[in-house]
This record gives sequence, C-alpha cells and structure tokens, in this order.
Amino acid sequence: MRTSPAPLALLALPCAAALPIAPTNAQQFFGLGDLDGGAYESRATAISADGSTIVGFSHAADGIEAFRWTQSEGMVGLGDLFGGIHESVAQAVNTDGTAIVGYSESGNGTEAFWWTPGLGMFPIGDIPGGDFASAAFDVSADGEVVVGFCTPPIDPSAPIPVLFVESEAFRWTFNGGIERLGDFPAPTGGPILDSVANGVNDAGDVVVGYGYDQLLGQQACQWVVGPTLIGLGGIPSNALDISADGSVIVGVGNFGGTPEAFRITPFGSHSLGRLPSAGSGNTEFAVPKGLCASGNVVVGEQLKPGLSEAFIWTISDGIRSLEDVLNNDHGIDTTGWTLMSADGVSGGGRLITGWGINPQGFTEAFAAFLPLCRADTTTTNANPGDINHGVPDCTINGADLSYFVEQWLDEALPISDVTTTGANPGDPGYGVPDGTVNGADISWFVEAWLDGCD
Repeated sequence: MRTSPAPLALLALPCAAALPIAPTNAQQFFGLGDLDGGAYESRATAISADGSTIVGFSHAADGIEAFRWTQSEGMVGLGDLFGGIHESVAQAVNTDGTAIVGYSESGNGTEAFWWTPGLGMFPIGDIPGGDFASAAFDVSADGEVVVGFCTPPIDPSAPIPVLFVESEAFRWTFNGGIERLGDFPAPTGGPILDSVANGVNDAGDVVVGYGYDQLLGQQACQWVVGPTLIGLGGIPSNALDISADGSVIVGVGNFGGTPEAFRITPFGSHSLGRLPSAGSGNTEFAVPKGLCASGNVVVGEQLKPGLSEAFIWTISDGIRSLEDVLNNDHGIDTTGWTLMSADGVSGGGRLITGWGINPQGFTEAFAAFLPLCRADTTTTNANPGDINHGVPDCTINGADLSYFVEQWLDEALPISDVTTTGANPGDPGYGVPDGTVNGADISWFVEAWLDGCD
C-alpha cells in the first residue's frame, strides 16, 4: 500500500537477505524522526518483507521528499526527479529494500519513479500524447516489476472509442518500459478510460486495482499477465493490495449498501469489519493498507470523524485497534502517541509501520514490533537462492521446519540458536539463545513449531 488517495473518490490506493530491524525491549515502538529542514512531519507508507527497510515521505529543507529508513542509517532522503518543484513520495519497497517506487514532480509533471542504490531515482515516464501524469504504487519482490497509473491520450478511433481519459493502469519493467493494462472490455468498456494498478504479487504477474465498468461504475479488479482483467464486484470498489503468492486480495467496496474493507481468498470474500470506535456511516469504514506475505495479517486506517485510528486484523482476533494490541496484549508503551494509520507490515506480520501524532503534537512515522514467532522462518515454496528464502511469511508449515533443520545442520547463527542448553520450560534461559547450536535448539524449535503462532 502506498499514499492514501480518498478511498472512494480515488478508491485508488494503490508482508533474510538484509538484516531486519532488531529492536531491544525498550525499542519495540518508536518514532522514525524526520528529514532535516522544513516543518516537522514524516509518514511511513511501506516496509520491506524482510523488515529491513521502511519508506515514506517527510518535509525536507527544499520540500516534501521521499525517504528510506534503516536501523543502521536512520532516515535518508532520496531526492527528487529533475525539474519542477521539489516533491517526491515513496509508495512501496521490494523484499530486501533495494528497489523503491513512488512519484515525484519532474520537469514533465507528476511522474512515477523507480529508485535503486545504483541508479538513484529513475523516471518511468508516461504514455505520449495525453496529459502527462504517472505514479508508481507497488513493486515486485525482486524489484523488477513496477505497477501504477499513466495517462494515455484520448483515442476516438479505437474499436471502442475512448472520449474521456482519467488514467490507465500500467505494469513497467526496465527493459520493456510501460505496458498498458487497459480497462474493462466491451460491452462494459466504453468512452471513459479510468483504471489504476495499486498492488502486485511477488512474482510480478498478478496485479490488482480498479477499472471503470461503463454500466456500473468503478470496480475492483485484477490483471493476470497477458493481460486478462477480472472484475471482483462490490461496486464501487477498489483492490488495494495483494499477498505474496497472489491468493489474497484486500480493498474497499460497497457491500450491503455501505463501504466496507474486504478480504478475498480462494475460499470466498468477507468484510474485515470496523473498529468499535467507528460508526456505521458511509464515511467511517476501514481502509486496508498492507498485508503480510500470506495475507493472514492486515493493517490499515479506520476512518471516523476527527482523528482516524490505526488497526490490525488477524484471522484469530479480527479487527482491533493497533494501540490496544500494543499496549494491552504486549505491554508495549505508546504513551503520548495517537496512532492514526498503519500503512505497512513485514512479510512475517510482526513489524508494522505507519504514522501518527507524537507526544509533541507533530505528525511522525513510527515503527512497532510485535513479539516474534520464531517458528516462522521462511516463505512457503521459496527455494535456496530465492529472494524470499529465509523471509518469514506469517504462516507456519513444513517449509519453516525444513528451513530451520537446514540452518541447524549448518550450525548457522543466529537462526539455529534458539534456547539455552539444559534449560527446561519455566527456566529463565528457556527460549533464550546461548551462542551454541545443539540438540536443545532443535527440540525447542520443534515444540514451538507444533504450537504454531497467533
């Protein structure tokens, strides 16, 4: 999930290789600060699946600027595209933090960008002939596929004449450039072209967003590389994000006459509900902004009068206030903060980022860390050499056990060191690494794996 356009007006909002953020007990929740200069404000929009990198935007000396935050470097500005006013916003980051996408003001206008450590901020461009405007909202696991929207020209000579252009979803690669994904075809296609791509799966071959159904209006949809467009219903609706394997989709749609956050799986669709603090009106719905790799943990923003509220949804507990979960379930102190939006969650579902009002009354990005489930060690079906091999995915299955055994046989630290030798359940050292790898570690892990995670 990326920066938040108005959910039903744009309804177009758009889970290790690097070391993950490893907080001490005193650092389970903290603000990320802001860039030097300008007003004090920062907002996080996404976190890498491996938990190493948070991205967003802040007010710098020259204007609004995209940032990249890591534990070792803190918040670092990414600059902006040449020309135009100084403005850039980072919307998404790949699995290990080596590719970041978003938009910036260039000499052409608002323009999508792709940032890598080697290239810096690279302009993606637009389709020639129309009004110039493009933005990137998500990126594949390897950082090679980018999705968002562009602005093609009006085409009255097309088989289905296009007489009004709002935007068109795109899929971009460095070698192939912009691939137009189109909109709903005939008979529901027609004179209005309005589609946006908000999310892409890890492989880069399934894209979600919305298109414009000429008979019914804005409809959430997915494109499968080809591209083949599939409507998801709930009009008006918008698909906002997708799980790593493409099997789970979240968004906002009109179900039962009111807007509701939805989650679609191979077994059907359901509402995520609303926080108890919200009413039942059309302006007080939950907006999903990120989900972990398996799609079993969803985070976002509960809209309501006054200040919005960050939420977390899990299969076991449903939708809950993120502040309540941190303070009451885990004893993580957020005193003085008002958490307004949770915009990203790591692949393992335990590292959460977003923004809120800090104790000084300023808008600031934050990072929160739920207690780790050490039985979740890798992404399902990720083989050695894959970018997600060794990256948790908030699912406990045979892949996690196999990965741990592989690391244990290699005596690989720190993952295979999980308990103190000779410590029994209830002992202070039980579950506390001691710098050695032996049979006690495999026994402890198998017990944790059998218990699973919340």
